Amino acid sequence: MNTSRKSQFSLSAMVCCSLLVALEIILSRWLSIQTPLVHISFAFVPLVLAAMLYGPGWGCAVGGIADFLGAQLFPVGGYFPGFTLTNALCGLVHGLLLYQKDGSSQSRTQFAVRSLLSVSIVNFVLQMCLNTYWLILMGATQKGYLTLLATRFPKYLVMVPIQFLVIGVIQRLLVPALKRARRQAQAVG
Repeated sequence: MNTSRKSQFSLSAMVCCSLLVALEIILSRWLSIQTPLVHISFAFVPLVLAAMLYGPGWGCAVGGIADFLGAQLFPVGGYFPGFTLTNALCGLVHGLLLYQKDGSSQSRTQFAVRSLLSVSIVNFVLQMCLNTYWLILMGATQKGYLTLLATRFPKYLVMVPIQFLVIGVIQRLLVPALKRARRQAQAVG
């Protein structure tokens, strides 16, 4: 791949990921249900798309930038960098488990296992455990860590199968179409 193709691809990835950052901010800040302790949204979709299309680095960047910009532009309480770290780690985990280089393939079963593992790590380890720790550290609640975990657990128990199914739809319908469009754009350029 020559230098102009590499820079074109990087520019293309940057533009696409910028749009995914904007979409995540919209889904997270305006099209979600937010309480002081629980946040339910489909903001994971742009993050998963970035991770699946471009890999763990881009997924991490989209997650971190989207959380930081969203908190600065449309604050819901004070900014806390721990949540930005969590969102970046979510993009990283999705990228590590869901990204497939062009030309590589895996069976539906392999993808399903990786998808379930990715969604479980993101929901139970990062969002439930780590974000609960951030809430305690911030003093957002007087409840103890384990008590707060118990109140947040049902939300994540519901979100794991929903996210798993949505990721399956994204992988089957959206990712192939976006990869085709990217290849066509590269061929024209």
